[in-house]
Amino acid sequence: MPYYPKNRIQTNLYTNNGEYIIKSNKQEYTGYYYKLYNNTFFTGRTPNDFPTQELIPFEQIQENIANVVILNSSPSLNNSVYSDLNSKPSPKIIPSPYYPFPSVNDYKLGEFQRYFIKQINNSLYIEISKKDYDSLINRNESYLWQLYFPISIPWEISGDKSEVEQINKKITLLTEQQSKIYGFSFFIENTGGYLKFYK
Repeated sequence: MPYYPKNRIQTNLYTNNGEYIIKSNKQEYTGYYYKLYNNTFFTGRTPNDFPTQELIPFEQIQENIANVVILNSSPSLNNSVYSDLNSKPSPKIIPSPYYPFPSVNDYKLGEFQRYFIKQINNSLYIEISKKDYDSLINRNESYLWQLYFPISIPWEISGDKSEVEQINKKITLLTEQQSKIYGFSFFIENTGGYLKFYK
């Protein structure tokens, strides 16, 4: 990994749709990126974010399209090139709030798994489904996974009431501390507390 002096790199930049595409697969890119002194752009907040992919400004692609149209005399080829370079990907999925319902077997077992996300750029948390959680963890291209930090915790739901409360509190605080997702315990306390789903 090459080293760049601070005056030769701009980090933690963010782009919305319509500004950059990924050079290797021509897909539109939304998320964090950094810019080097030679006017090249790469995915990730910094060069330390792996894997990084080179980005191309969207206007540069449009200039290339114009040049191809002028230089090439084949109308069908022009249309094909324009279509390939100017095609927009389908809208990305944003995870939806989800309210879980523990099953009878979950209560027999005494616990179940809960799934949450935190927005990368602020302290907004929501509970989500396992399907959405798995898609974000696996960086499913249909999802806008770059904007979220996925969280999964085991949750006690039966047994001695005070023990259940203490275990859930301990797990929440440990997850908050280890993952540096400050405000997660506050979110849990304000959306049902540590005895939520307890029977």
